[in-house]
Amino acid sequence: GFELMRRIRKDDPEARIIIFSMNDDPALVVRAIETGAQGYVSKGDDPRMLVKAVRKVAAGDNFISPQLAEAVTFSGASIKANPASQMTARELEILRLLGRGDKIVEVANALEISYKTVANTTSLLKQKLSAKNHSDLIRIAMEMGLD
Repeated sequence: GFELMRRIRKDDPEARIIIFSMNDDPALVVRAIETGAQGYVSKGDDPRMLVKAVRKVAAGDNFISPQLAEAVTFSGASIKANPASQMTARELEILRLLGRGDKIVEVANALEISYKTVANTTSLLKQKLSAKNHSDLIRIAMEMGLD
């Protein structure tokens, strides 16, 4: 979803995006909003929330279902403890692709960025996550559920 949102933003920076996901993890809700989504609705929410979100976002407003908004509000400490909250969207996307087994050159091609950019970001990720090597990054990505 985040990669698709990045591609949509690249083609149409004014696009209005609502994330409709079965994942109601507050850290992912925050990440989606920080990445550019104007709305976030969980598949576990009342179906009328999706209709309300579409109407509000179409009108130029933002929307997070009340249940998710409350979870985000009261999970500040857990979001801070989550390493994903300390990473940029690009770093998370690179980590996700590494976690699924992509090599640096494949990540660069998938994201349409240079090999050197991915290699540098990988080095920064190792520092941020106290990873000793590339295999540690893959393990961390899997533990974070980014695969």
